[in-house]
Formats: sequence, structure tokens, C-alpha cells
Amino acid sequence: MFEMTRRWLRLGRAVAPALLLMACEPVASELLLVAGPAAPDQVPGQRWERLADPPAVGWDAAGLAAARELWEGNSGTSSVVIVHRGLVVDQWGDVTAKRTGRSIRKSLISSLLGAAVADGTIRLDATLAELGIDDRTPLTAEEKRATVSDLLASRSGVYIPAAREHSGHRKRRPERGSHSPGSFYYYNNWDFNVLGVIYRDRVALDVGGEFARRIAAPIGMEDYVASDFEWRPEKISPHPAYDFALSARDLARYGLLWMRAGRWGGRQLVDPEWIARSTTAVTPETWAGAGYGWLWWVQPPGASELIPEGYFYAEGGSFLWVVPSRELVIVHLNKSNLNLVRLKLGLLPKEETVWRIFEAVVKAAPKG
Repeated sequence: MFEMTRRWLRLGRAVAPALLLMACEPVASELLLVAGPAAPDQVPGQRWERLADPPAVGWDAAGLAAARELWEGNSGTSSVVIVHRGLVVDQWGDVTAKRTGRSIRKSLISSLLGAAVADGTIRLDATLAELGIDDRTPLTAEEKRATVSDLLASRSGVYIPAAREHSGHRKRRPERGSHSPGSFYYYNNWDFNVLGVIYRDRVALDVGGEFARRIAAPIGMEDYVASDFEWRPEKISPHPAYDFALSARDLARYGLLWMRAGRWGGRQLVDPEWIARSTTAVTPETWAGAGYGWLWWVQPPGASELIPEGYFYAEGGSFLWVVPSRELVIVHLNKSNLNLVRLKLGLLPKEETVWRIFEAVVKAAPKG
């Protein structure tokens, strides 16, 4: 019996690495190979299509390999998808695994808010007072003057405790009453949470279902379901945080929708003016080193040596970068579920390395 157990242990050691490798392999078998180049306004159908030979259309194979090597050495990463002109150039890891987007939530709900503004259900100049917004820490008359557009730009001037605040937020939070609405940028979870509540109360109780109907289904997200949206209430405020769980391949579709100014095939799903305004910096430079628009981080033209034309991105530990001038969408997901635990165990990827991966991919991309 002891010898048999030892044989099974030896077999387990031999088989386990192979099983692990299979579990970590990219889901490349589900991609349709195409010779390229992409057709004008290329979007994926039921499945993504993948370039069979990226170097044939100008990609630097050595540069892509260097980017992948950086990714493989960065503990805690989950998956990467690289899209150029609507086709997958490369993907690493399990691109079907759904991960909590955390702060990427703001850029996702933006499309729903844009539709509500376009049809007049929500007004940009509507004030907190008009909308009946208050808190357990009662708002002052001055704070209630903040508008929806102030919330979108994270400039409400409301500096009170909010759901899903971490210590960094609290340390940077200005003194209450120190800035009037619209006059000062502070990355404020209170603003973002209230926008979700306004949408829920004024447009649709089932926010996850609305995202599925208006966005996920029309662009063919393969993994998202309505229950992947979740409210995260806390006792500190009546306005809960919220979250989306998305796979890398679905988040890449969302990035492509925004890169294409809200158009998907023959349908205009998001108002192009909304996208233009959202991705124009209201605050040209923040403490984070980037500008901020409406619920998107923005690198304005001239702010980046690597991409002087400018680009925009969503970030929450994981990243969604959109580079319209290069027709690039890059997704990098980390294992953000149980983020605090992973942080304490040193299992989250180094953000500096994540940015180096982004830079390496951009450098490897065709210049024209």
C-alpha cells in the first residue's frame, strides 16, 4: 500500500504541471485565424478573430515577446488581450475568466449614463438638491448645489465618508467645505457611488440587466450576464458602491466600442458626443500623473512621449487602455478578487511592470 501511494504521488507530480499548464493556456482555440489586414470598422462576431501573422502587418514579434515575458514574470496577473483594428493580435492567460473590475466600474456605467443624458432622463445640470440626494452625514446647502456633470468629473465638493473608500482616499480627502462644487478635482468614491444610485433610481432598478441589454448583448460579450453586476452597500453611507465582473475578452469588446466612438457594426450604441466629452480631460493633470475626464482617465495630446496623440484608460488594479490614434485596445486583468488579501500576501502584480507591458505593446505595434 505504501509503495502504491508513492507511485500515485510520483504520478501526481508528473501530471500536475501538465494540468496546470492546460489550465493557464490562453483560450486561443476559440479564435478564428484570419490573414489580415482588418476590414474597415472591423468588429468581432460571435467569436473574436485573430491575426494569423502579426509581423506581416507591421507588428514587431520580438517586441511582443518582450511584453509577454514581462507579463509572465509579474506575479498575480490573470490575462492580457491585445486588439488592433478590431482583430486580436495576441492574448495570454485565461481570457474567459471573469474578474472584479473594481474602479473600472465607472467607465462601464458611463455608457448607461450617456444614454440617459441623451434621452433627457438625466440632466447634466441637475443638482443634488433637485435629485433628492442626501447622506447620513447631512449635506449642506452649498454641497447640494453640485450637479451631475460635477459628479462625472469627480468635482462635487462633497467630502464625507463613502462606501469603498480606502486609506489613500481618506488621507487625500480635502477638508469639508474647502472647495465649492465644480471647482476642484478629488478622486471621490462618493461622487461615483451617487451616479450609480441616480441611474438606479431614475432609469432602471436592474442596472446589470440594463448593461446586458444596452451594451453587452449588442457587442456580443461572450461571458457577461446581468448578475455580474453587484451592489456593495456599507453602513457608512446610504449610497452603495457597485461592481462589474468581466472577462478580458469581453472588456476588450467594450474598449473597441469606445475606440469606435460608440458605433458597433451598423449600430450607434453610445452617443459619440458623450464619448468625446468623457475622454476629454476636465482636469489636465491629477495626483495620479494623468488627466481626468468624465469617469475615464485621460492622457491629453502632448502629455505622453510614447503616444503624443493622447489616449484614455480605465484602471482598477486591472487596466483597459484605448489608443484611438493607433487603433489599439489593450486589456490587462489581475486577480483582483480578494484584492486586500492578495495585497497583504504580495500576490498582486506590480503596477510599474503593468505599465511597462503597455509601453512594450505600443512600441511593438505598427507605426502607421
